[in-house]
Amino acid sequence: MLQFPSFDSAIASVPGMGQPEPWQLDQMNKFRPKGMKPYTADQMVSVPMLASHNLMSFSNGVWDDQSIESMAAFFPGKPMNLNHSWEDVQQNVGFVYSAYAIQTPDAPVNILNAADYFDINRSIVANHGFQFLLTYAAFPADSPAVNAIGYGMAKDVSTGGITDSTMICPLCDGEFFTDECDGHMPPHPMLLFFLGDEEGIDWAPYYIRAGFHTAVELTLCVSGNLPGAEVLTEPEEAGDPVEEEAGQAIGLQVIR
Repeated sequence: MLQFPSFDSAIASVPGMGQPEPWQLDQMNKFRPKGMKPYTADQMVSVPMLASHNLMSFSNGVWDDQSIESMAAFFPGKPMNLNHSWEDVQQNVGFVYSAYAIQTPDAPVNILNAADYFDINRSIVANHGFQFLLTYAAFPADSPAVNAIGYGMAKDVSTGGITDSTMICPLCDGEFFTDECDGHMPPHPMLLFFLGDEEGIDWAPYYIRAGFHTAVELTLCVSGNLPGAEVLTEPEEAGDPVEEEAGQAIGLQVIR
């Protein structure tokens, strides 16, 4: 995982949306079909995306570092899709040609504050830093998707892949429903729906989605499950480096 002193410094040199630079075009051409003429800069548009990260999702889970690193390893060459349409190849509108796993000691304010998860997000950053997946996607210059992205009609992105669904308890650092965990319950939306009103359940503050992530596609969507996973825009103010006591808000000194 690449290390940077701040989020701003990590994205400062990221080329914005537009015609690919020579190194980007070289990366794109690594994935063209055998026998096809090399892509040229005027044929293609490159779009940078903050495709995933290790802070809270709307379903109360977070990715671990291995998941994010495996995404960076296996997303290049996978299609850009619309709305996770796995059964319709015509919904593929581009492809990912480069991806990086990056860690910084701070995180963008809009992601820290998302969905009222500020305290949990700050504690995660305090203990692990902000880990995120930076992807570059290639689109044909005449694609309607390019126009939609350029005019803000398509912004959110979501990772599509296959995992082993291992969930780790942040309180015990062990897998839920095993002897490694001291009886805590993961706050997965399905479990909350069926058991949320039950008394005596010791709910963990969130669950960690751990292990290997096999990338299938990266999708453009109206609203993704992960706040802040989106087409990279102009830099926003990053949060101040967090302190150890940030974790006290959820009763934790150290997470994982």
